[in-house]
Amino acid sequence: MRLIFASLVSLLIISGCHTSYESWALSHGVSQWRHGNYKEAIRYLEDVVKQRPQNVDAHLRLAIAYEDVGDYEKAKEYYSKAVGLDSRYALFYDVGSNKIESADIRRGWREIDRSQSGMVSEKIGYDQAITSFNLALKKNPQSTEAYIGLATLWGNYKKDYDKAIEYLSKAIEIEPKAGYFFARGEAWRKKKDFQRAVEDYNKVLELTSGDETPYAVHARKIALEAISDLQKKL
Repeated sequence: MRLIFASLVSLLIISGCHTSYESWALSHGVSQWRHGNYKEAIRYLEDVVKQRPQNVDAHLRLAIAYEDVGDYEKAKEYYSKAVGLDSRYALFYDVGSNKIESADIRRGWREIDRSQSGMVSEKIGYDQAITSFNLALKKNPQSTEAYIGLATLWGNYKKDYDKAIEYLSKAIEIEPKAGYFFARGEAWRKKKDFQRAVEDYNKVLELTSGDETPYAVHARKIALEAISDLQKKL
């Protein structure tokens, strides 16, 4: 009995160390990425996914880090794994696309991330992100990823929902994706324009009708939940 108990205690200690290392390696990898040390970030993040293949955040961070070093095939590989683990990541910009504006878009997201982590002030980080996304649009005026970056910044962080709606509408004009309609519906809801919010949520249902991919199923689920909630307020 004592031997069994000792074995269980040892297992718990080892398991705890494993979890602690995984958490530390992920945190350290992200920190290295924030500082621009992409190869070092990849080294630690690769270790995380070896230890925990289901760690979706590590896969997504690896995709972006590989894109930063110019390995677009690896970037696509890890992005696909991230989306496979959590279909909500399908709303992200096209990781590994190697588009002319990709570097500016990555820089914009990185500045948002650096602001949120406290590495730079929110004003400096957000202003730099806006500049980067706008540079992307100068290179490619049809870049939906740049518009989504701007919409996310203005809506989620600056709480300017009118600006968010403006940029989301531009993205929708170029590429009417279900995820973009859902994001705009959320912005309308925050403005308390519930009728327009429901219209956009219904558009999500229309665009994903008959599609049984995990992303489409998830999109329909959250759209239906949002409509049900708002119908009480209409």
